[in-house]
Amino acid sequence: MLRRHQAELLALCEEIQQGQHSELQDILCSVTPGGGKSTLPLIAAARLIGEYADKLCWIVPRLSLQRQAEFEFLKTVFRRRLNHRHEVRQSTNDLDPSRGLSGYITTYQAVAQNPALHVHEFSRYRYIVVLDEPHHVEEGGAWERALAPVVEQATLRILMSGTLERANGRRIAFFPYRLRDGVEHLDLTPDSGTSVIRYSRAQALTERAIIPLFFRHFDARAEWMNGSGELRSAETLNSAGKEAAQALYTALSTRYAYQLLDAAVQDWQAHKRENPRSKLLVVAASTAAAREYVRHVKQAGIAADIATSLESEQALRNIERFRKVGTPDAVDVLVTVQMAYEGLDVPSITHLACLTHIRSRPWIEQMFARATRYDSQGPAYEQQAAYAYVPDDPLIMRIIRDLAEEQEPFIARHDQNVVRSSANPNENEDAAAPQFIVPCDSAVTRQRASVLSEDVDALSYEETQTIQAMMARHGVVGLSPVQLKRVLADAGVHLSNDASVGGDFKSGEVLPRPVVEGETMATASEREQRLRQAIQKHCNSVDRLRHWEHGTSNRLVLEQFGKSREMMTIEELTTVWQWLQRTQPRQRLPAFPRTRVYS
Repeated sequence: MLRRHQAELLALCEEIQQGQHSELQDILCSVTPGGGKSTLPLIAAARLIGEYADKLCWIVPRLSLQRQAEFEFLKTVFRRRLNHRHEVRQSTNDLDPSRGLSGYITTYQAVAQNPALHVHEFSRYRYIVVLDEPHHVEEGGAWERALAPVVEQATLRILMSGTLERANGRRIAFFPYRLRDGVEHLDLTPDSGTSVIRYSRAQALTERAIIPLFFRHFDARAEWMNGSGELRSAETLNSAGKEAAQALYTALSTRYAYQLLDAAVQDWQAHKRENPRSKLLVVAASTAAAREYVRHVKQAGIAADIATSLESEQALRNIERFRKVGTPDAVDVLVTVQMAYEGLDVPSITHLACLTHIRSRPWIEQMFARATRYDSQGPAYEQQAAYAYVPDDPLIMRIIRDLAEEQEPFIARHDQNVVRSSANPNENEDAAAPQFIVPCDSAVTRQRASVLSEDVDALSYEETQTIQAMMARHGVVGLSPVQLKRVLADAGVHLSNDASVGGDFKSGEVLPRPVVEGETMATASEREQRLRQAIQKHCNSVDRLRHWEHGTSNRLVLEQFGKSREMMTIEELTTVWQWLQRTQPRQRLPAFPRTRVYS
């Protein structure tokens, strides 16, 4: 059976085939991530290639999506359902890109590198062009300028996305906008030249295209040193106020990150005993952190690997191993940085550990969607669920609440949903850290559970603790506390929120015991080490940005203070850090002669 949006496009294409919609130029498809939009180009090709069009060009944002798109055309189920024999090929600026087939798949970057080649190809044949995830293309940007002459020549344009907003809040190219109540909105109003197809998360859940998503939220207290050498702290992520980004970055750079990861690993291992196909995806903020997480997981004897865009060829190979189930080379845990986005299509992912401080709604939505795909080879639909382990910070909760709401006819630009200290994940490998921060220590302090639904069904910290304690006493594993509460409610059992019922929740051997009041944070030697590492990293960065001979900044520090950093106290190291921020800020300057330079 075709899903609602697929059937809607099929009907529209059949009407076009019959000579209706003569003025139609654009089909705008807003399909929730995981809803099955990759079938839409097949439907267009199956019904429109012939009298209406000659070929189809499918443009995607990533190389990994090229390969997936090529395989979509070969799926037997849709060949039978649509009665088509079309094939397309991957092409990265090849001459004659379709090579006698029904079209080709390329990337936005490839078109930008050689737009003339694609303009020439579109002049030879009547092309349907499919822009996949067009939010990667910014209005007025280089990619739009390269794509414009190609798009203008197309017989029909299909723009399909699961995220109709950009991380930086700017306009998406080729989409209409208009003002409403003084705010600029994406205009999804159909007219004679534009048809609009929507498929919301609620519809996808109703049709069982995606599975429910449950959350475990981990709060933290954090301690860090700012650029002025002041020791700062926050008892909870919500109480950090204007320093929320610094508190979150600190937590994800220190002990708290491993506690959250261990909780996800433990629950995933329990779940995997019931569902052997189950996979765990870990999303890190940087390549360096990802490597540490892989090492940490492997120490528990778990088959794990890494996939980052810095190691693209190896990353694609590791993703293929991650897709496999039950083979000797299969990988059960994948740690990734920016590849937890479009192109990572592994339906057996059931658990997701969010260890990144990116708080862009489009990126977070795509990340969650990695775990909500229905696994047709897994257990019955009713037995499938996704579990996300996330920091309990206000920014991610706002995104979760937004995702739970139905889309309106107009989709607004949400600039406030972007943490400006985070890099645009479409352009950079590692998320940028808040400047001049030295993370000291952090720890998980409390947890709560919720599920992504219309009303964001959530438990309090106390209620979560009570249910977790019950689950631990009775050996109940592999469920969210929300799921257990629903089961009990169906049986007419209602729980008290008295935290004393639960006592201290013991998570088992994998998750370290939560820090209790009165425990110290980092030891003096740990804080000294962190300061030394931060100072060394800063010196290396200054030398590189100012084109100084390597080691120049280190020599300046030694001459200024007359003492080796290995011999310095915490107070002395703090003084060095403050001096560096004041006299040697990390900013790019014109090249200097390779001589000793003093500020």
